[in-house]
Amino acid sequence: MTNRLLYTLFALIFLMSVSFSSKAQMYTRNPFQVSYFQPHFGINAETYFNGSDILFSFGLGLEETGYDFSASFNIGFRPYLKKVRFQDEQNENLYYQYRERITLFSIDLEKRFYFLEYSKGDNINRVGAYAKGKFGYLYANYRGLSESLNQRFLIAPGAGASWEFKNARLSLGYLFLDDGSERSSNMIDFTISLFFNKNREE
Repeated sequence: MTNRLLYTLFALIFLMSVSFSSKAQMYTRNPFQVSYFQPHFGINAETYFNGSDILFSFGLGLEETGYDFSASFNIGFRPYLKKVRFQDEQNENLYYQYRERITLFSIDLEKRFYFLEYSKGDNINRVGAYAKGKFGYLYANYRGLSESLNQRFLIAPGAGASWEFKNARLSLGYLFLDDGSERSSNMIDFTISLFFNKNREE
């Protein structure tokens, strides 16, 4: 199921890129090129997943389209209760099984480097790469327990590809999210960002 979802995301982004770029003038740009300070309010929806887990995240914050960075406050969560096991500290052969729910509060910082631009009408669309970091606090609660067995501060780095359109951006990449469990920390990260009061002149 995870592979099917990944292929669907790639196909969607590819089709959108082809649609926007058809009959458009394309040219390269310096990925370290900056413009003047252009702050905008933005919201984003994000999902990060692997073969054994999936989390959703929603956030809002600053979208800076002149220097190509963003800073947002996000709340991520697993949309279902997941069965997990914990080993007894006194008896290595004894395990306890619980139903776990995860919530992640984070400040997300992202910097983008666009190396390709193409115009269609009055719109300038850009393609490039991004690097990001989630700086957050993870809290897990368990059905039947009054206290959490897993809570921690964490830093989750990530990187990938970014497509920016007139008032939106799609990002697809890799996120290393270590939640302190035995599950894999390697996750696919897909994000949709929307800008408001955006009026970039190029």
